[in-house]
Amino acid sequence: MKILIVEDDPQVAEVLAELFRIQPPIQSGARVRILEATNLDDAVVLLDQADAVLCDGTFPTGRESVPLRPGGSRQSADDFPTPESRIATPRADWNSHPRLNWPQVAGLAEQRGIPFVLFSGDEDEVIRAKLRGLAAFSKPFGAPAAIAHLLSAIPDSRLATPESSSDATGEP
Repeated sequence: MKILIVEDDPQVAEVLAELFRIQPPIQSGARVRILEATNLDDAVVLLDQADAVLCDGTFPTGRESVPLRPGGSRQSADDFPTPESRIATPRADWNSHPRLNWPQVAGLAEQRGIPFVLFSGDEDEVIRAKLRGLAAFSKPFGAPAAIAHLLSAIPDSRLATPESSSDATGEP
């Protein structure tokens, strides 16, 4: 089975992939293959290959949409609005923020019948997802529950795919 992890922090993505590797198999012989997307554009491309999606709350739209700092390095999460700074910002402005892309991934997953779980450090987005009836868990402590929920939501028909013989590294 293939799990799409949409996460723009490589360290978090690595930890999540490792948690999937150590998770007991759902079905005898089933293994997990991890697909990784760091932005919306890549997530959309990989979504049709996925059996389930674990998605961060905020991430860039595309590779080119992560602004560069002077000197050419990519901006980090520290360069974007904090929950405190959003208090003074109207919600409509925050919703149009170029990093708030999980609703698009969730909508596409729902259209395709692919289980979706939001896993975010932004508690406002976790609440927003839950109000939409979606499974949502808070970083970092909700990781085991998010993974267990996601794996339990995958229909048996998706567990028996030929790709299920690949491990979490993508190797047969």
